[in-house]
Amino acid sequence: MTSFLLAPLFLIMPLMFSSVVGADSFVGERERKTLEALLYSPATDMELFLGKVLAAVIPAISLSWLTYIVYIIVVNAASYGLFNRIWFPLPTWWPMMFWLTPAFAVLGVSATVLISSRVKTFMEAYQLTGSLVVFVLALVVGQATGVLYLGVGMVMLVGTLIWIIDAILIRISIRQFKRSMLITKL
Repeated sequence: MTSFLLAPLFLIMPLMFSSVVGADSFVGERERKTLEALLYSPATDMELFLGKVLAAVIPAISLSWLTYIVYIIVVNAASYGLFNRIWFPLPTWWPMMFWLTPAFAVLGVSATVLISSRVKTFMEAYQLTGSLVVFVLALVVGQATGVLYLGVGMVMLVGTLIWIIDAILIRISIRQFKRSMLITKL
């Protein structure tokens, strides 16, 4: 159970963490009245957008990997008496944590930062991005019911699809992001 059913649940953490930070990116600064100074900085629109994305993605991925290390230690310590060896992580966990987890974090934050630049309040941005968790919950339900098996190949395939969606979403977001639009909303 620790290696099969709980695997997809580790994907929720980077998605939720990056969504919270991303939701606070532009709209949070607008609410705190710190956005104007940022918008008049010499950074380009793309640098501003990508800076907000990286500010949310890097901590989300770092937190996920840190909890992954703790999970490895706890699972092996708790089961050492039963197996008399270190058995975890299984091969499917490596691509999930180092390929799929960053893909979900980038998906969450790129969508959230774009939404944050268009809405009026933090709660509105956060609620609109809450639906992204449905993707991960579909993987959890699929794995639990046996409809989907997250083996190495499936994790790599899903990760590749998510990275493609990420690239498209970031490209669209950069094209649509205009600081002049944010300045008029101040």
